[in-house]
Amino acid sequence: METLVEIKATARKQAFAARKAAHAEGRAEKAEAAADHVIAALGPLAVGTVVAGYSPIRTEIDPLPALARLAEAGARIALPVIAGAGLPLDFREWQPGAPLVDGPFGA
Repeated sequence: METLVEIKATARKQAFAARKAAHAEGRAEKAEAAADHVIAALGPLAVGTVVAGYSPIRTEIDPLPALARLAEAGARIALPVIAGAGLPLDFREWQPGAPLVDGPFGA
């Protein structure tokens, strides 16, 4: 009988393989379609509303097109900064086109 740790490890591997396969086709188009869904789901936001996001790594869905649209509409966008292992995330304001710096885990 598998342990919970083994079941979770298997599920993570399966999910990564599925994301990798899906990621391989039409990445830009999928990011724009995802942005459409995010914008629709959030609805109108007040100017200055803070929205937290992330910069994608590996096969993560790319939220940057949605975040860029939100910024254009007046939202303030915050991305996480990873200071190190075991430390809490810190969030910094981001604007489209701003440079990103690799963190300690390549994120």
